[in-house]
Amino acid sequence: MAKQLQLIHDELLDKQQSAKEIRREYKDLLINSDEYNDLTEEINALREKRAAIEQSIQLGMGRRWEELEETKAEIEEEKEMMTDVAMTNLMDGKTVSVRDKRGDEYEPVWSVKFKKIQ
Repeated sequence: MAKQLQLIHDELLDKQQSAKEIRREYKDLLINSDEYNDLTEEINALREKRAAIEQSIQLGMGRRWEELEETKAEIEEEKEMMTDVAMTNLMDGKTVSVRDKRGDEYEPVWSVKFKKIQ
């Protein structure tokens, strides 16, 4: 089984390298396009204008905006806590699911990633 995993990994690396080369070629073609560069400059100017407007409105909201930022941070903490509890329950052999206020059931979606060892 480990051999099969290694073969899949090798194929994945080959495909990632191929995609990287194609992306590099695509970016080179974009950089050499005058129309693309002009449009990019225009988009950047509009983004700056939008950011200034957003910042002005955020400042105008005062404490309400700060409340939103705090709530967003609390939500992330709660999600992390849910993940920790779900993993603990899974490792203890317990069923892992939750229900919302309407009674809809949710089950976790697990993911495995490989990280290069330094």
